[in-house]
Amino acid sequence: MFTLKINNQEKTFQTPMRLKALIDDPHLEFFLARVNGRPYELSHVINENATIEFLDVRDSEAIYTYEASLRYLVSLVLFELYPKASYKMHFSVSRGVYLSFTENAPKLSLKALKRQLTTALNAWINKDVPIERITVTKEKAKAILTNLGFEDKLKILPYRKEGTVHLYQCDTFYNYMYHHLVPSTGYLKKYRLTQYPPGLMIEAPRAEFNGEIPLFNDEPVFKEMLKEANRRVKTLKAESIPDVNQQTKNDLKAFINGSEAYHKAALNDILDHLNVFKNVRVIALTGPSSSGKTTFTKRLEKTMNDHGLKTTMISLDHYYLDRKNIPLKVGKKDFESIYGLDIDRFQNDIDSLIKNGHALVPEFDFIQGKRTDEIKITMDKETYILIEGIHALNPLLTSHLDPAYLFKIFISPHLQMRLDDHNPLRITVVRLLRRMVRDVAFRGTDVLTTLSMWPSVRDGEFTWIYPFLEEADYVFNSSLSYEMGVLKPLVEASLQKIDKKNPHFITANRLLKTIKYFIPIDASLVPKDSVLREFIGGLDLS
Repeated sequence: MFTLKINNQEKTFQTPMRLKALIDDPHLEFFLARVNGRPYELSHVINENATIEFLDVRDSEAIYTYEASLRYLVSLVLFELYPKASYKMHFSVSRGVYLSFTENAPKLSLKALKRQLTTALNAWINKDVPIERITVTKEKAKAILTNLGFEDKLKILPYRKEGTVHLYQCDTFYNYMYHHLVPSTGYLKKYRLTQYPPGLMIEAPRAEFNGEIPLFNDEPVFKEMLKEANRRVKTLKAESIPDVNQQTKNDLKAFINGSEAYHKAALNDILDHLNVFKNVRVIALTGPSSSGKTTFTKRLEKTMNDHGLKTTMISLDHYYLDRKNIPLKVGKKDFESIYGLDIDRFQNDIDSLIKNGHALVPEFDFIQGKRTDEIKITMDKETYILIEGIHALNPLLTSHLDPAYLFKIFISPHLQMRLDDHNPLRITVVRLLRRMVRDVAFRGTDVLTTLSMWPSVRDGEFTWIYPFLEEADYVFNSSLSYEMGVLKPLVEASLQKIDKKNPHFITANRLLKTIKYFIPIDASLVPKDSVLREFIGGLDLS
């Protein structure tokens, strides 16, 4: 006999129960369950006391399950229609998954292919065929994946320490997805395929839109950034985790130097842009949390100075209102909001610098939570003002300036990497790991605190940062293809200590399941002027 607490109601059972059988869900709207704080598939059988929460489209973890399941179903349909075709999936614009063929592509127009895939997907969804997780030995998994022609999946298995592998079977099809899946194909009713030459965009419901699929947003600037990121990892031969591990084993020094070279090239690219934008007086740099904004801004300033250009740097952090005056959001201080800044003071100071060549700028003490001093800045008409901060591209700060005076740079690490061809690495993983390492090392914050803050940080980014990406004059991808190997040993032990009952265990466990495949890299090998040093320490730009 055991007792289950479901939606605050306790029920007693005599025999083991499948989670799916514990909830009335005729429309298949719940995709995952949280059992004593841990995520479980709805096909999981339970036979002990537990508290259970069923997760629907409003939960991000459930949406991750849905999106992974949709990729699984697409791979099933493609194998059914084009068993010899090779293709890759990437996270892309409009938060969709981009599908592109690499070998033996269908000889159909995109319009025809979209129709064919839609018909096949709907047929499987309507049949509501079970998707079952099976556990096999690594040798058995190799045999199955070899038979399917999934050579890319074989490459990562040597880096899996466990002797078994969880495959997912639907009818006679198998795949390896690194994530929980829904119990059957009938759950996947909501999706959209969008023609996006030369491939297709796969779009799934999103938690922040209450389980709906928002209108497709092309995001041309972001698209170019992703295309450059793909070209970069292809040149470095670092498109997948096995590729990265191979480069780490082959010639680590060359791999590190090759990755860093893209950052050095970007600095020179910006100088070339400034030769075109002749009237620029203000260079505004922004990006989401843990993008490396501060270090990149310092490197840009040094590069400009080395080329004879005069600069002065201003951090928006010093324009925070005193902590007591920060606006509230749901009863808490909203440090992500632009209205936490003294906008009028900032605009007046920038105007004074440009027109008069001097200004008294505030200095903010984060320990005391208030301004403690002022610093006088003087400059001439040949000096560039570098502004760094999460709101630097927001027109509320700079709309008073002549547009010709402003050059906007957006910074973010977009590591276009995959575990295998069907499983892209989530773009936010790098930033979250960077922030954890930095918070532990320099801010006296443990990983649990960082994880608890992360949702509000992400909300702030979608509100205050990403809407202005498309206005950028230059986008800098601050990722480094080798960095996951450096971050792994610095954060892995802390993540492993998180209790299974902790509400953040789900995210921590997902991160562990990703970083475990990387070969660790000694942090001492990271160049002293690397953006990565902002997070691991030891930065030296001299």
